[in-house]
Amino acid sequence: MSNENNSLYRRIIADAFRVTLGHVHLWLFGAVVAATGFGGVFEVFLRDFGAMTSRVAGTAAQPNIVASMPALAALRAAIFGSGHPWLALLLFSVALAALAAIALYVGGWAIAALISGIRKIIRGGDVHFRDGLETGRKRAVQTGLVLLAQKACLAGLLLLGAANVAAAMPYGTGPLVIPLYIGSYALIGALVFAVIVAMTFAANYAVIQNLEARRAIAEGWGLLQRNWLVAIEMIVVLFALDIVASALSIVLLVAFAAPGFMLVSLAALAGIRGIIWALYAATAAAVLVSVILLGSFYATLRASAWTLLWTELAEKRRTPRLHHYVGLLKKRVIGG
Repeated sequence: MSNENNSLYRRIIADAFRVTLGHVHLWLFGAVVAATGFGGVFEVFLRDFGAMTSRVAGTAAQPNIVASMPALAALRAAIFGSGHPWLALLLFSVALAALAAIALYVGGWAIAALISGIRKIIRGGDVHFRDGLETGRKRAVQTGLVLLAQKACLAGLLLLGAANVAAAMPYGTGPLVIPLYIGSYALIGALVFAVIVAMTFAANYAVIQNLEARRAIAEGWGLLQRNWLVAIEMIVVLFALDIVASALSIVLLVAFAAPGFMLVSLAALAGIRGIIWALYAATAAAVLVSVILLGSFYATLRASAWTLLWTELAEKRRTPRLHHYVGLLKKRVIGG
């Protein structure tokens, strides 16, 4: 049992790679899952390539809030500059709610299709794209509600973090303020990880066991409470994988951006403006294609790893490796 327990995470990652590389059609669902941000703790490729795309396009990478300020100002002017501002605001709110509902439904559909496909592969079955679409349609609502609960919890934690900053600012940098500030942020970060992992487990319950959203969330939290140490170990393993993914993204940055900028420089020296813009567009297009492919692959890989872990925890009841090491230490101390 101990040898099998020791190889648990290595086997999960290896199986996740086999599932992902052997069933490329799952990447289509992975692309949507990556866009929802579901189940990912460190969205490496989307973050790195998002900044890279902005630089290739010739603009400086800006924070989302700063970049969205002109659009928010224009939206405010359009709403309150109309003849019926409250009616315009109501229509805009209804349209925004409708778009959010559609996004949640599509996201839930893709998550359910991806998890069901991975589950069928794990059990040795054949997976077809049409089967994923059908299962996704049946489980889209309950999985979408799980996704909504995740986003609501994360939004609440984001507001809690902002309130934490606002509460700490008046006290400056006193001897007690900084430790309390760091400790509170560590607690918020732990809650963020807990929400992501619990909701990922909940999605597996909703899809695999066909539970309604509320019961699936309760089961997901319960599974995390019983296996929180295993979940932490899995997060550490995936974090190491994220470091490798970040290194690969830098290699791809050099592979795509450096030749493109070199050709742009040569075209600039030749004074051919049309070729300059064509090279800019080609380089940006190559980067965007990389975003889609690598983001889809990585989201599918992560979903496979979490579904494999859910299978081990919910159906086979694994114990964390740390317990095994503690047991060995006790034997040696007692034996010594």
